[in-house]
Amino acid sequence: MLKIGIFDDQKEQLDYILQILSNALKKSQIIFEITSFNDEHDLEALLYQEMMTFDILILDICTQQGTTLDFARKLYQKHPEIQIVYISQYDDYYKDIFNSSVFYYIEKKDFSQKIDLLVEKILDYYASRKLMLHNKNKNLYLQQTHILYLERKLRITYIEDHQGHIYTSHEKLSDLMLRLNHHFLRVHESYIVNEKYILSMKRTSIELINGKEIPVSRKYHHLLKERIFYEKSHFI
Repeated sequence: MLKIGIFDDQKEQLDYILQILSNALKKSQIIFEITSFNDEHDLEALLYQEMMTFDILILDICTQQGTTLDFARKLYQKHPEIQIVYISQYDDYYKDIFNSSVFYYIEKKDFSQKIDLLVEKILDYYASRKLMLHNKNKNLYLQQTHILYLERKLRITYIEDHQGHIYTSHEKLSDLMLRLNHHFLRVHESYIVNEKYILSMKRTSIELINGKEIPVSRKYHHLLKERIFYEKSHFI
């Protein structure tokens, strides 16, 4: 699920942005959730969260107390995975914006005209970080960093995430592998694993951090061993 936060301290403007964005995202058939807030204390509270709850955060630059630029820099330092979209009715902060971690910038007067471009950019970015599964006439996006492993069994692929949730797909592992990032390794004809969740390795299997034991075939053992050794030595 794509999670978006919107902050604007003017309620009328906030509702306007929320409506336009919601309507545009509904056309894309993506599963999404939008949280809107106009209290600066709620905005500051994001700095103290251990896990970021948004993929995209849309920020009005100007507030009654000043600007959100300093807050955005602090938030990005703590949560570099978040993408920040700046909106403003002024162009005075153009230089400051592009000296920071900006994902996109829209002037409020152009928001309705440029919303399709923004949604396209968001979906392109989201797809690059997510594994897309087509499920019940909806596109379901799983965050790749949360996927432990994929298992192919009886023409169904089972995908387990870090919270123990299981998702299914009719796609073959070879097709899904093309859309997974470089942290995923083929270890068996029936298994793909996320190397970040490997706890230990044996001759014929690996153990994941959730206790799941995954078989490793002879075909993939040597490549897996080299990969794990490289990652550890490179980290050291």
